[in-house]
Amino acid sequence: MKQRIQALVGVVLTLILGNLALAWFLLHVLSQDATDRLARLRTAQESEMVAEMRGRVDIACDLIHYIMNTSPTVEAAQQAAIEACARIRFGDGNYLWVHRLDPGEPRRAWMLVHPLKDLEGHEVTGLIDLERVSKFYLNGEIVDRSDPRVAAVKPLDIFAEFNRVCLSHREGVVGYYWPKATGGRATDVGYRKLAFVKLVPEWNWVVGAGAYADAIDEATNARAADLHNEHLKLVHMAQIALLLFSAVTVAVVSFFVWRLMRWQITELKAEVEERKRTEAELRQSEQNYREIFDATDVAVFIHDRSGKVLDANNCACEMLGYSRAELLSFDLDKMGMGAPPYTGKDAREWFRRTIEEGPQRLEWRARRRDGSIIDEEVALRASRIVGTECILAAVHNITARKRAEEQVALDAQRSAALLALNRMDRSSLQEITDFALEEAVRLTKSSIGYLAFVSEDMTEMTMHSWSRVAMKECAIIDKPIHYYVAETGLWGEAIRQRRPIITNDYTAENPWKKGTPDGHVALIRHMNVPVFAGGRIVLLAGVGNKESDYDDTDLTQLTLIMEGMWGILERIRAEERIRELNVDLERRVQERTAQLENANKELESFAHTVSHDLRAPLRAVDGFSQALTEEYESRLDDTARDYLHRIRGGARRMGLLIEDLLRLSRLTRTEMHVDRIDLSSLARGIVADLREVHPDRNVDFVVEDNITASADSALIRIALENLLGNAWKFTGNSSSPRIEFGALSDNGTVAYFVRDNGAGFDMAHKEKLFGVFQRLHNNDEFPGTGIGLATVQRIVRRHGGRVWAEGTPGIGAVFYFTLAEEASLLK
Repeated sequence: MKQRIQALVGVVLTLILGNLALAWFLLHVLSQDATDRLARLRTAQESEMVAEMRGRVDIACDLIHYIMNTSPTVEAAQQAAIEACARIRFGDGNYLWVHRLDPGEPRRAWMLVHPLKDLEGHEVTGLIDLERVSKFYLNGEIVDRSDPRVAAVKPLDIFAEFNRVCLSHREGVVGYYWPKATGGRATDVGYRKLAFVKLVPEWNWVVGAGAYADAIDEATNARAADLHNEHLKLVHMAQIALLLFSAVTVAVVSFFVWRLMRWQITELKAEVEERKRTEAELRQSEQNYREIFDATDVAVFIHDRSGKVLDANNCACEMLGYSRAELLSFDLDKMGMGAPPYTGKDAREWFRRTIEEGPQRLEWRARRRDGSIIDEEVALRASRIVGTECILAAVHNITARKRAEEQVALDAQRSAALLALNRMDRSSLQEITDFALEEAVRLTKSSIGYLAFVSEDMTEMTMHSWSRVAMKECAIIDKPIHYYVAETGLWGEAIRQRRPIITNDYTAENPWKKGTPDGHVALIRHMNVPVFAGGRIVLLAGVGNKESDYDDTDLTQLTLIMEGMWGILERIRAEERIRELNVDLERRVQERTAQLENANKELESFAHTVSHDLRAPLRAVDGFSQALTEEYESRLDDTARDYLHRIRGGARRMGLLIEDLLRLSRLTRTEMHVDRIDLSSLARGIVADLREVHPDRNVDFVVEDNITASADSALIRIALENLLGNAWKFTGNSSSPRIEFGALSDNGTVAYFVRDNGAGFDMAHKEKLFGVFQRLHNNDEFPGTGIGLATVQRIVRRHGGRVWAEGTPGIGAVFYFTLAEEASLLK
């Protein structure tokens, strides 16, 4: 019994042990199977997570390249790229990272974008030295490592790994360890983290996106619901089988199953909430991307490699005038609908070059929805967006710039044409008008042109020039030359309306048209302008048959070239008139010169007569009067002696008058020799002579220093002798005589003056001062001949100047004179 009991116990124990062993085996098999499946799911989830991270990194890199290509400066591009990348986020706490590499020192980098909450308060002593990081991105700005705000930030030991991958392979997957912090210090417990990094070689930036291993595990568990249910079924079957052998085993297994289910349900609920939050953040990230995409002022198109439009921003829609939905239906044939010579075939060729050779830049002409043509500058770049191979096209509207360049070129051509016209001053009228007309046809891109002169009453036109093409194409044998404005059709409206007329559809019905004669050049488009001179239309110029419509630019070119031509014709006529006037003037000058020569000869004859024929009687009168006085003095009474004395005085005065007249006549005939004269020294010398002649007079004489002039030394000395001599004479009755010589500025001209405090004169008689033999004072009080000031006036006039005076009776007088401006100055 005991043995049986022992055997039974042994059997029971064996069964129990076998049950336990079987339970352990089954659980081990189930656990291993579940572990293998979870491992495969984890690997798949990790691959998907890496793909997602890679896609985000690619998007960020494409965005960086796009901003790089469209921003005006590198600094603006980098700041915009940092702000854009900072918005791209996926998962809880999973952001894009951007680091700036230093290829010369791989340990040094900038940590530009990273959530602050992942950095603050983590002590990583022993893992990395702060010297490895030179810059930090904190709360929207880049700061140096020495900034006080960085004191609480402890960087992780990830940069060396990033640098190694990027410097070796440019992109790849890296893993690193993120320690947990307890009491502000890192512990042995931590999280593994996975990241995908990529190099932006243009700026030496590393772009990375990472995720915690826990997040990967949670994502794996979320996808393991079916696996979990199948695993539960096997566990329940094992529980039923094992329940027959061991309640304890069932209880234990049930307990662990219950605990496992409870844990899985809790984790599944958390995963569902996390997924909802992640999806919301992903939608927000997509919205941010769309806002940035649409906010740029550069038109951006995203094509697949076949050319179909995948996306376009608002600027692209506004540029072409289509909605986004319409653009998304376009392919390269429609997008390549540029104005000639651009075609869809050309667009496909540029796409091929972009794919095979790299980024391309080109100019394009596109047709908007309204039919207008715009010029574009296009930058093409191949890229990958969310796993799709794409072509990014950044387009600038350069229509205004191209028009400005064309306008500058036209202005330069017109200027060259006008310059050439200016050099045709010896050409015939026909040559000038033909040249100007051909230039007008070329500047307006026309085929034909004509030019007609208008009569003074503006009722008749005379056709003067036809362009070469018009002459070839016109089959009219006897071409009319004269046209009455009232009888002309549409082309005469420019004169009748006194304004330019543009007709871009000459075949359309028009009430002003009267038709063209047989053989006339066929007109498609036409433009003509009237040219005005003094309010009168002087000529009419027209061009026609431009390939595209005429516009204001063509109108300006035609008007300016024709107005320039008319101005040149007027100048040539004026120059011809001037030449005729010069010939006539030369003839008159020769006649006047001959008259002056005759007058000078007569004056010389008169001077000779005066010098010889008049002086001889005067000498006889004076001599016989003196003989009577000396030989018959005893016989003459006082009255007779007084008469003789008066006779001799009159003879002497007459002699002085004759001498002054001769001197005055010589002034107009003497040849001038202009030199630089020191007037101050000359004046001092004249006064010294006066003092030597009249040593008994005490006159205060003041001379300004450094007064010079360009003049004839002999003539200017005579003028100063007369002016200073008059001042000396008319201060004879002054108690404190004073004479000044100086210079001052008179309206920009140097005026020389002689001032005295003598007898002065009444300004009412100033017109008589410079007349010959005109005197304002009694000869007994102030003797003189009245020739001195007239002499001064003639000398000053010969020097191109003028003389005038100011005076007050009993106070004094001032005499001013100027010389030619180019010949006088003050030192």
